[in-house]
Amino acid sequence: VNDMAYWVASYVLTTDLTSTQRLLILRRFIKIAHHCLQIGNLNGVFAIMAGLSKGSVQRLSKLWASLDQKVRGMYDELMALMQSERNYHSYREHMKTLKGAALPWIGVFLQDLTSLEETPTNTADGLVNFNKMRLLANVFRGVVKYQAQKFQFQLVPSIQSQLVRDVVGETDEKRLYELSLMAEPRPRRG
Repeated sequence: VNDMAYWVASYVLTTDLTSTQRLLILRRFIKIAHHCLQIGNLNGVFAIMAGLSKGSVQRLSKLWASLDQKVRGMYDELMALMQSERNYHSYREHMKTLKGAALPWIGVFLQDLTSLEETPTNTADGLVNFNKMRLLANVFRGVVKYQAQKFQFQLVPSIQSQLVRDVVGETDEKRLYELSLMAEPRPRRG
């Protein structure tokens, strides 16, 4: 997710773009993320939205103000899904509605496992904490459930190799902010 997020932010902040081109790229990423949502690729949604949520991209107020209402609505829907409130309640509810193959965001599974790791393995009387074991089994069952169902996409090796080769973004937050300032300088105080 991190590599993709940095790539998304870097792509939006590319220095040789006009404001119109930058807007088209922003719109395209939002539409791709929305399409990922529709096909059950929640990992892709989180990766793209993490890139668009970086401060260096969010500070581009003129760019965001240029988004049309329809695409802004898609963005807001995706952001609502990503919210961590109530232990990612919106995300978890959405996952329950999915039929067929899905690629969940691994971050929620890892958070659940980390939380369960902090729960004692034994009860106060020294017995096995079966509640913890049941909850762990539920997390692993969720992982296995999504691994068992396959997407029915046709592989396109040329696109795969290009993505592997080209998905390299700027990972230095300071440099991303510099690119952001070049794309949309701070307003001058008068």
